[in-house]
Amino acid sequence: MMYEERDVVLELPIGYIREHCTSWSRLCHELGLEAEGLEQGVYLSNDRVSLDLAMAKRYGLCQEWWL
Repeated sequence: MMYEERDVVLELPIGYIREHCTSWSRLCHELGLEAEGLEQGVYLSNDRVSLDLAMAKRYGLCQEWWL
């Protein structure tokens, strides 16, 4: 059985996502997060965020991963 990329869900620390994504503000908009949330203390860097593999690839989060 083949899975679609949107069917594979990843859960990553928000600090990792912020550091490695290619467009933080666009990703936050898509996920419904506050773009300034880490700086304002709304989120902690180890808080986890769920996103699908397609979204992770779109924002450059798994460029060097071996899946």
